Amino acid sequence: MTEPGATGQRGGQQQVSFVSDAFPRCEEDDMQVNRDRWGHRAADYLRGELAARGLQAHGPVGEDWGWALSVMHGKNMYLVGCGIVHGEENMFLVILDPIRPFLSLFGKKPDPTPVASAIDDILRSNPDIRDIEWEPGN
Repeated sequence: MTEPGATGQRGGQQQVSFVSDAFPRCEEDDMQVNRDRWGHRAADYLRGELAARGLQAHGPVGEDWGWALSVMHGKNMYLVGCGIVHGEENMFLVILDPIRPFLSLFGKKPDPTPVASAIDDILRSNPDIRDIEWEPGN
């Protein structure tokens, strides 16, 4: 297990898995193209909690792999993907991907630590969420 934001390099993707029965499938999930990839309630919960912590969070928007949020921290933008782990009933995966600034072809992606720390705090402060595991992404 690594700490949130600990990629060893600036701008790396992060992912965290957790287990919870608090986010069952809902009507929005059933309208997805890929009905095996659900998690609207978990994504919407994260959106609300991120906003409560002062981050601009928009979505969730349905994707074929789950649900996407766009999150702003200062001038930096992040994609937060959220969905059920395929074949599981209550294990979710959240992927945090810093977005390179639009006009910066060679610029570095922003540091994921501030958003990763907020997500970690959200997950750990909810007693209905357990087995939180951070792993570096690609």
